[in-house]
Parts: sequence; structure tokens; C-alpha cells
Amino acid sequence: MASYTNYWGSRRELFRTMPLRSFFVFCLAVAFTFAAIGVVSDLFDLEHSDAKHLLAKSLTVSSFAVLWILFLHRRRPKVVWGALAAAQILWLIASARLFPSVERVLTPEVWKTQVALRGFLLIVLILFSDGWFGLFFQMEGRRYFAAHTEIELASRIQRQLVPPITLNTESMEIYGLSIPSGTVGGDLIDAIDVKGAVCACVADVAGHGVAAGVLMSMVKTAMRMHSRQIRSPSKVFWRS
Repeated sequence: MASYTNYWGSRRELFRTMPLRSFFVFCLAVAFTFAAIGVVSDLFDLEHSDAKHLLAKSLTVSSFAVLWILFLHRRRPKVVWGALAAAQILWLIASARLFPSVERVLTPEVWKTQVALRGFLLIVLILFSDGWFGLFFQMEGRRYFAAHTEIELASRIQRQLVPPITLNTESMEIYGLSIPSGTVGGDLIDAIDVKGAVCACVADVAGHGVAAGVLMSMVKTAMRMHSRQIRSPSKVFWRS
């Protein structure tokens, strides 16, 4: 149960951080996909369907598919989900009265024509769906690789700013290495020779991520700058 909750939590977080343009493209792709499903369902009921029924089925299926995406991937109370399910059931009942089924006898030629038209419409909808999904993956791929490149750059900068510590004095030897739990972290380890005395620190400056690494680098830089101006090691942290 916990893994299931974490799965949906990560999916909601993905959609919450997704740019509005990407989310709009994704909804369009889903709409065209489910519109194609509406066309397929209409193929099984050609004797009781016409153009209005075909349009109503496609719009109903695609619209509610998009609504479910909006509700399921946002933090909504369960009562809202129930309201959406009830609205979908009520609409299906109402649409059956608004668009009553027709009774018609299809000749082989007419049946063949109707199947060909719906087949053509199905191909068009699938092509649009594939195109919008392709655009969505392209947009999100660029965003992912841009973010990945920035994080990798930040990681390299941090490795340069926080190299392994090797400090040897007359009375002691100090060695240290900071390994972040993620790609970039905010843990600080440093040792400074201040006027013959050693000022060493191990601190959790911030959490994880690029912002934490930047803050940690600022703290380390401030400590080293003040250590050059202060004679007493005890005052380094006070001034920093």
C-alpha cells in the first residue's frame, strides 16, 4: 500500500512541476487517443448510430478522459473523484435521451461505406494522437536533459569547491572527504590553518539539490575569507 501511495505521489509531483504548455499538449494527446476509442466503440453499433451519435461518443470519452487526468494527478479529495464519477454516469444517462438511438437497416454497400468512413476517422485520430504524444515527449525530453545538464554542472562545480581535505601540521594530520547522498548536497567539511591553529568543521548546511550546494559553497567561502583576517580560530565561525 505504501509503495502504491508513493507511486501516485511521484506521478502527481511530476504533473505539478510540469510546465503548463507540456501539460496542455499531453491532454490533447490523451483526448485524441480516447476520441479514437469512441470511434471504435461506435463501430460495434452501426445499426443504431449516425453522425450525431459518433460525435457525441467521441467527445464524451475524450472529455472525461482529460477530466480524470486533471483530477487524478492533482491533489483532490476523494469526494471530488466521486462527484466526477457521478457526473459521468449522469451525462451518459442524459446523452442517451438527448441522442436517442436510431433504427436503420444497413445494406452491404452502406455498411461498407460507414466502416470505411469510421476507419478513416480512426486513422486520422491516431495520427493526431501520435503527433501530440511525440511533441510531448520531445518537450519533456529537452526539459529533462536541460535540468540533468545543470545538475551535472553543479555537481562538477561542487567537487571543485569541496575537494578532499589533506592538512598536515606539526601536531596532527587531517583527512576528509564529503560525498553527497544525491548528485549535489549541502554537507560541509573543511579544515583551515588559522595562524598556526587548526579550525575544522563538519556541518549540515542545507538539504539536497542545487540550492543546498550553492548555500554550502557560500558558507565555506565566507569561512575561508574571514579566517584570513582573524587571528583567533574561535572567532571564525562567529564572523561567518
